[in-house]
Amino acid sequence: MNKLADLIKNKFIKSNSDDSIVDGVITNRIKNKNGEEYFLVNAGLKSDCIIAVKDFDVNNVPKINDKMKFLIINHNQDGKIILSHSKLQKKELEKKIKSIYEKNEMIDVVVEIVLDNGYKVKIQDEVSGFLPMEDCVEDGKTESTVFKVGDVVKNVYISRFTKLNAKIQLSLRKTKNLFINDVVECIVKEKTDEILFVYIQNSNVKNAMIHMSDIDHSTMQLLNDTENLNTLTFKAKVIKIDDNGNTLLSVKKLVYEQWDKTNCTVGDEVECKVIQINDAGLTVVLNDGLEGFIHNFETSWNTNNININEQFKVDQMIKAKILILDKYKKQLKLSVKQLAENCANNPFNQFVKIHKVGDIIEKALVLNTNKSADNMFAFLFVQLIPGVDGRLTPKDMDWNEQRGRELFATLKPGTHVKVQITAIDESTQRVSVSVKSMIPDTFNDALKNMKIGQVYECEVTQSSYDGVRVIIMYDNEGKPMEKMEGCVFKNDLTKDPTKTTWKNFRKGDMIKAKFIKVDRSKTLILSIKAMENDIQKEEMDQYKKSTHKHDSNIGLSNWFNLSE
Repeated sequence: MNKLADLIKNKFIKSNSDDSIVDGVITNRIKNKNGEEYFLVNAGLKSDCIIAVKDFDVNNVPKINDKMKFLIINHNQDGKIILSHSKLQKKELEKKIKSIYEKNEMIDVVVEIVLDNGYKVKIQDEVSGFLPMEDCVEDGKTESTVFKVGDVVKNVYISRFTKLNAKIQLSLRKTKNLFINDVVECIVKEKTDEILFVYIQNSNVKNAMIHMSDIDHSTMQLLNDTENLNTLTFKAKVIKIDDNGNTLLSVKKLVYEQWDKTNCTVGDEVECKVIQINDAGLTVVLNDGLEGFIHNFETSWNTNNININEQFKVDQMIKAKILILDKYKKQLKLSVKQLAENCANNPFNQFVKIHKVGDIIEKALVLNTNKSADNMFAFLFVQLIPGVDGRLTPKDMDWNEQRGRELFATLKPGTHVKVQITAIDESTQRVSVSVKSMIPDTFNDALKNMKIGQVYECEVTQSSYDGVRVIIMYDNEGKPMEKMEGCVFKNDLTKDPTKTTWKNFRKGDMIKAKFIKVDRSKTLILSIKAMENDIQKEEMDQYKKSTHKHDSNIGLSNWFNLSE
């Protein structure tokens, strides 16, 4: 029985398609155990079909052997197919009215009730609609037409329709009917922090809105720069219309469609308009509506001496070359300096002719710094030749990270530093440089003087949630050590984390810790917790030895009492 029910559900119940409509003949009238009356219908299907008598109008109940069309709507637990005639009529009526709405055809309606704000009318003598007072103005006229109950209103348009059980709105004026995926022209009505309310041109839609998250960058820029928003117009796409006629629009969905339609490819040189300028670069829009970005490094071959706010202006038309066009990620990156007309001025081409990896630049000019030397993301640029720069970080200064940070902090814009070229990437036109590559790596030599398991005295240089960074200063005998950087992780700070945390350590504090290992980044890992465990174990061993001499048979409970 379950297989039969599944077959009926999968093969026949398709209430949203014409396949669910069947021809049938009424063969009998029966009652179920609850006293409900049904007609048995022969619809040419393998399973029995039934339809409730109450499905028909009391004045139009069919007779045995009557032929008619039915709509398959469901099946019961016994595998019988449930039919409906009233829902079929409703479906055909909805299809008929929808066709009138979509074709924007005129119809005649009859006034049923006069309301304060309009008229309740009868459409096709079968379904009710609403004719607003403000829409009772015929094309070419300025005054509203007044109607009374029973009047036939001719040449009326259906201005809003979603389904029969929703509010159907009419108008004497011909307006543009809205459908999902329509592209419409919008006029700003009101702006809030989260929603933009708009009017839709050539439409009587009263409530149309766009979420701010659905507005693209260029339109948002217009909203922010325009003083009188009511004069601003732009295009959007209809993405939802509810039963009450509230319309939801999106600008981004319209823009995203342009990505699939664009004929641009990587390497093309295109005209674009600057719509925003910031420290990172330029936001531009192409003629076909695509938004892209030009990083400030791509505006000139000598980016360190350029002020993009002076060279470029908002609304300026410029020419750029497409570097990246990713339709899936909706990402477009361009370059001004890599235009064919500017490539002849590329100093990188001259640089790679005269320099190679391993070459030493005696006086590289320090251009600028980014963040303090203690910051893990700190870096600076040095000018190798005019227009070609190298990137330098604290780790590039010395094999010892602490000394590297100290040396990095001494570099100031305008000073010079001796560097060695460690890599040249011609595809990205970037040069890597280093200072420590010119000096021997003393880490392994310094590590020979250290022993895993030994306790060292260290100076705290930094404390954070992850732990404490230190510089090893002295060994356990107080002898000065080669200054090497180490780390004590938070779980190794103490045996009892409820009493001691990383907040108890300050820069400049002197602490003792046990050297336990060297990690892959050549960082020495130390542990206060391991040192404390060793001390406790040693004290316990000494205590056991001393008590064993007095009483080798001491009980466990007495031993705990003594330890207290």
